[in-house]
Amino acid sequence: MEMLTTQSLIIGSFGMAFCLACTAIEVRDLSIKLRRKDESQESHDKQKSFLNLAMYLGGALFSLLLIWGSLKEHRLAIIPALLCVVGALGFTLFYMGYNLIFIPFGHFEVLRTTVPLLGVQVLVFHILASTFGEMRRGAQTFYDRI
Repeated sequence: MEMLTTQSLIIGSFGMAFCLACTAIEVRDLSIKLRRKDESQESHDKQKSFLNLAMYLGGALFSLLLIWGSLKEHRLAIIPALLCVVGALGFTLFYMGYNLIFIPFGHFEVLRTTVPLLGVQVLVFHILASTFGEMRRGAQTFYDRI
């Protein structure tokens, strides 16, 4: 269980660092856009920036829940991160299937970028699902002892 907890903490820490770095970049870009007086395409750009900012802050929150859930062994706190990984897996599989159907035969450049991404997503899913399962088994044995 200690190894799974350590792996979950590493995943959560990298997720938190990535989301906070993207948030800092987005805040900088948004402040530049807000200082600019040009009104052409400005409202669409501001909406997109606010949407990206909310997405990055949500990712940071999910990473924080993953770290907290791993440390305190609260398995329900791991579920948001697990759902994000499942959604990313589904999107990647759909993206690969869609591109394989519509690209000409022999042009498989898409696979060069998406297969490693799919492998990392499967690895993260396996770690988080194993951590969740171990915490669930540990909670059941705790209740059996009472």
